[in-house]
Amino acid sequence: MTRTVRWTAWAVLLALAVFQAYAQRFVISPDGVSYLDLSDAVVHGDWPRLVNLYWSPLYPLLIGVARAVTHAGPRTEIAAVHGVNVVCFVAMLAAFDYMLM
Repeated sequence: MTRTVRWTAWAVLLALAVFQAYAQRFVISPDGVSYLDLSDAVVHGDWPRLVNLYWSPLYPLLIGVARAVTHAGPRTEIAAVHGVNVVCFVAMLAAFDYMLM
């Protein structure tokens, strides 16, 4: 694959991811609300509440760290979740590109 095609694909995919996050910045699914509730454990230091048998602890940990770093309140915590999603998408895209090469 040529370098131009790779960089173009990266640019298009990143632009689409950012556009999607911005367009849905006030929307969250019921599962997303559960992850936000679990991220409260990270923000408030209640670590045992983070681990349960139904939800993965890594994603709420990432959301909780993002909320703690950005001091996201109730009005901006959904935007923080979408920011975490974009960062996770970039990491996934980088891993895919690495494996493809």
